[in-house]
Amino acid sequence: MNGGGDIRLFLGVELSIPATNALAAVAARMRDQASRHRMRVRWVVPANYHITIKFLGHCDPAAIAAISDAMASRIDEVEPFAVQGDGLGAFPRPEKARVLWAGVNDPAAGLYRLAEIADSQLEPLGFGRERREYHPHVTLARVRHPSNVSEVLNPDLLELSSGQVFRKTFIKALVLYESLMKSRGSEYVVRARFVFPEATSDPERQTEPLKPSAKRRGDLSHRSPGSSDKHAGRNDTANNDDTRTEDDRTGASEELKHGAKSGK
Repeated sequence: MNGGGDIRLFLGVELSIPATNALAAVAARMRDQASRHRMRVRWVVPANYHITIKFLGHCDPAAIAAISDAMASRIDEVEPFAVQGDGLGAFPRPEKARVLWAGVNDPAAGLYRLAEIADSQLEPLGFGRERREYHPHVTLARVRHPSNVSEVLNPDLLELSSGQVFRKTFIKALVLYESLMKSRGSEYVVRARFVFPEATSDPERQTEPLKPSAKRRGDLSHRSPGSSDKHAGRNDTANNDDTRTEDDRTGASEELKHGAKSGK
């Protein structure tokens, strides 16, 4: 974390328990293949699987209020939608990979809609629009040294009959996360959750660490910016699915990063 009390924030969506379990099973087989090829890989803990919508970077804690207000004002435009797994891949390419990911099929374009709203709403606050085309995915691992991971991604070796690495799962809320850097890895804290209209209790349920505590079950559509829920467990992907360099990222303005006031 940078000095001055800055915190790392990003917007993302949670995965259901069945989707998380399915991805974890695939990752375990990928881990076996990587071990056979003596690759040094840091694997993301399943409890931390998520789909990033927008990486915000280092911000002043006071910026949480402004970000929350901006996103809450348009969350009613998004209805619950379904996504499913869509193959495996690597950034920047399998022949020289640094990141292993599971693709996401978004037939209703709900993830793209959230990304567009985030760009539109947060640009006035100093967060630049993304320069790269949005590519929804779930980061599964990071390779310590660029390597050819073609065998690790081979669907035959992974016993995948199709590219559907997890079945349909419903997305019912957008989450503002803080990423805490710990000695054992990253820990995610929920700073705000924005529930889509008509979103009801999902029989699939979200992962247990992401459930709000009893005293915070009041208004889930726009929780007080000062509240938090911990998304426990190690996460070896310290960049929250953001595989870009710092020069590639479009970050917050100096006002939001170092002096945003909650009333703005």
